[in-house]
Amino acid sequence: MKIVFVHLGEAPADHLWANINSLISRFKNFEIVLVSDRKHSELKVHPRVNFFMYKQSENTKRLFINLKFESNFRNGFWHFTLERLIALSQYHQTNPYDSILHIESDVLLLNGFPVNAFDSLDKLCWLRAHEFGDIATLIYSPNAGESCWLSQEVESLIKNDYFLTDMKALMKIRETNPSRVITAPSMSHQMISELLEKSTVPKEIMKDLSALSPLFNGIFDPAAIGMWLTGCDPRNHYGFTRIFDTDEVLKSRPYIDPSLFNYHSNNSGTLTILVNGIEISIWCLHVHSKDLKLFNLGWESRMLGLVNLSKLNKIRTQFDFVCLLKLIHSNYINKTLIGFILYIPKLRRFREFLIQKRARVKLIKNRLVI
Repeated sequence: MKIVFVHLGEAPADHLWANINSLISRFKNFEIVLVSDRKHSELKVHPRVNFFMYKQSENTKRLFINLKFESNFRNGFWHFTLERLIALSQYHQTNPYDSILHIESDVLLLNGFPVNAFDSLDKLCWLRAHEFGDIATLIYSPNAGESCWLSQEVESLIKNDYFLTDMKALMKIRETNPSRVITAPSMSHQMISELLEKSTVPKEIMKDLSALSPLFNGIFDPAAIGMWLTGCDPRNHYGFTRIFDTDEVLKSRPYIDPSLFNYHSNNSGTLTILVNGIEISIWCLHVHSKDLKLFNLGWESRMLGLVNLSKLNKIRTQFDFVCLLKLIHSNYINKTLIGFILYIPKLRRFREFLIQKRARVKLIKNRLVI
């Protein structure tokens, strides 16, 4: 099986290179592939990583022109997160008999990650995030034929939904093709027994979210646990990151409230949830904050520190000044700096005043024209 990362566009991705280097040092037998639309020489690719250059077809280009993405957001974030599903298929055609496991660039694979369990599957497999979408935290494909089919389904959806995202696409494909797509576990049977009286998630969904937990002997984090333990992306909050902020995590209505559980970690890099004295392994952590300390040497101590802090049940705020500077520079280049400044939370009232004033001026002009 190949571990495949996809990096499209020119957005910087320090966490990706750190993540790849970490995997190479910790998992000696992993065959890692990087798929990109940029030249090999332009990227910080480790010598042990196989490189594949993705080339956008004319058909794909025509399809994506019609999509109503906010093109300036994160150097084309919405575009590239969707197109990577097509890029994965293009790579897989060059290795049709190998299985692949796509990992998002900010996903930390934890020690003991069950690679062999994936290879026992003969269907596409990924995670469900919430009732509005699935998530590409990890996507397993057993062969090139299934990857090609997934790509074709995505292209078909694009033709009918100009606001399609990767999360909506994955959810629709899974829901309409239950015989070809299965759900990777984000709950265990023990967790369900703990959640039955505290969660509003329907039992049939819980059953699906936990069905494969015995096969993997643990669970995978779609996003909520990582967002709670390590914080949300500081680029969304002007350089600030709040860890253990339950309200912020629950805004997206994930199937799991991560604050309900007790976590355990140690210096060997394991992470577990404790339920009635039973430890349930978490095999990956979605590091939404892109915390480089979790991808660099000594990451085990960083994770252990965060887990220990979580037991205090108190929100912690961190600030990344370099992140803020990069945001200012990016918005200056994209000529969106004024809007960026006006959306600072403390300027909300001033922003509303400007919007109201603009509306009044427009109304007066319309009356004068009449």
